Amino acid sequence: MLHADRVARQNGIVLSSGWPDLDAALPGGGWPARALTELLLPHPGVG
Repeated sequence: MLHADRVARQNGIVLSSGWPDLDAALPGGGWPARALTELLLPHPGVG
């Protein structure tokens, strides 16, 4: 399992999340275009 806070910043295509604060926290400044991303949350549901 890779954790975003442990991944070195890489050059590549990223997609904006639409949330500037989230983009700033993501490696590379957005969601990596050539990767599968899974969010594991402490509670079920979408919010």
